[in-house]
Amino acid sequence: TYKQGGQEYTVTALATSNAQGKVTFRKAKNAKKVTVPATVKLADGKKYKVTAIGAKAFKAKKIRTVTIGSNVSKIKKYAFKSSKAVKLIVKTKKLTKSGVKGSLKGSKVKKIRIKVGKRSQNKKYIKKYRKIFTKKNAGKRVTLL
Repeated sequence: TYKQGGQEYTVTALATSNAQGKVTFRKAKNAKKVTVPATVKLADGKKYKVTAIGAKAFKAKKIRTVTIGSNVSKIKKYAFKSSKAVKLIVKTKKLTKSGVKGSLKGSKVKKIRIKVGKRSQNKKYIKKYRKIFTKKNAGKRVTLL
């Protein structure tokens, strides 16, 4: 487990000389806007891809907007539980139905904005993510923009 910039990460796959390692975003800092980066350089001096978000990662009291980086493929169950975040900005194309199952249960998230690239790409992913972020799958009804 590493702390950097008030946020916590857990290494899930070590970095080698020819491949980047992988980490899970565990705990957010207490700020109005929080960004889960695509990659992070940790204390060991190596770059890691942030591929998952852990349960109850956004429990801090001030959080209102969360931006999810482009390498995230899994948002664990109850990731937004007890969070006051109301807006989610998604920059990843890698989310799946099983990868977001139960992630919004117990949250206050109302809007999810898709920003994966150009306008045409965004429209394509809004259609795709509407099927993924359903009340039955994600645990809460949300508006996708």
